[in-house]
Amino acid sequence: MIFRRKKICIFFIFFLLVPQIFSLGKKDKNDSKETAGSQQESEIKKDFFKVDFLLDTKKANPKNHLVWSNSSAAYRDYFDALSGASKVHSTKNLREAFFDKSTKSFLIPKGLYALCLFALANPESVSTDGLSVTQDDKKTTITFTHRENSYRIESDEKGEIYIPQGFFIKLKEKESENTAENAENADSDSSKKEENDESSPEEKEKSEVSIDGFQKDEPPETVNAIYTGKLKASLSEKGILTLKGKLNLKKREKPKEEISEKENGEDKADEEKSEEEAAETAPEENAEKSETGKGLTQK
Repeated sequence: MIFRRKKICIFFIFFLLVPQIFSLGKKDKNDSKETAGSQQESEIKKDFFKVDFLLDTKKANPKNHLVWSNSSAAYRDYFDALSGASKVHSTKNLREAFFDKSTKSFLIPKGLYALCLFALANPESVSTDGLSVTQDDKKTTITFTHRENSYRIESDEKGEIYIPQGFFIKLKEKESENTAENAENADSDSSKKEENDESSPEEKEKSEVSIDGFQKDEPPETVNAIYTGKLKASLSEKGILTLKGKLNLKKREKPKEEISEKENGEDKADEEKSEEEAAETAPEENAEKSETGKGLTQK
């Protein structure tokens, strides 16, 4: 009799503790998520990028320069005609300042990094990369190609380029995607070849930027922090393009809809796991109840 009473007491204690155990497990899981998030945020270093960019888009100009600085360095660089490279070789440091080694991705639009290099490169690159700058009142549009990717940069009506909102890119299309199209246009391409051969070497080297098929030029989603801010763009009557401004490295803000969907998915997964655990313990509880009922009846 005493043994049966102890068994009944143990059963009721277990029945009361099971929900609390599940809730504690869920709380610990949520706490670990918050801790991981806070640790990830603390790992994001605070930094800035200040730039003063000048480029003559019409001719070679010794005044072309790229002056930039961040929390660890400052450079004033320009093209050196004797060496055929930048004077103080700041391009490597510029790449390191914008590149995240853990994700192997840029923290800025690729188009911004490529544009900065024009001030440090041979002036002929303006022609070979098809750099074009137009200005409607203060609204500035910059287009060019680099390594067969097309770039488009747009300012607002005040001439301010927002990062990364004002940057667009058209990636090089894979050969496999254009196989059918190339086959259909093979005859027309061959007929145009003779016309192209008659053009000047400068016209052959100059790249053309397509106005269709552009997408947002921004760091991938795997990057947790990006540079944001705005640059003031200006184009003089003589074709002098200037960019000035300061960017700050900040934690990337994800869209509210994406965050909500992620949280709902995690909550749903937790609920399903709790239901599975409850279903696994149900047979044992029913067996206990059955034995308890028998014991009470026999009593």
